[in-house]
Amino acid sequence: MREIKLIIRPMRGGKTTELIKRCAERGGYIVCRSLEEAGRIFGQAKQMGLKIPFPISYDEFVNRKYYGKGVKKFHIDNIDMLVIYISQGFLLIIFYEQWGAR
Repeated sequence: MREIKLIIRPMRGGKTTELIKRCAERGGYIVCRSLEEAGRIFGQAKQMGLKIPFPISYDEFVNRKYYGKGVKKFHIDNIDMLVIYISQGFLLIIFYEQWGAR
């Protein structure tokens, strides 16, 4: 079964720090809003003493501009912003159903 974990915290509440830790522990790539943000996250991981692959941007993720064979997991930073990016700003509400929940 696929594991989807939502980390819900206020702005500046440590979500990205938690994402970096999970990525370092479990592998995969962090997906974030821009290459500039990717550089910031990569630098933050280095300061934390953690090794992660260089994150990819929403554009790279949506257009599959990454080496797909080696990618087994994605850690999405600010999923709401990704959905807004994909929908070109027309986000109203997100419904989430847990896998296997009925």
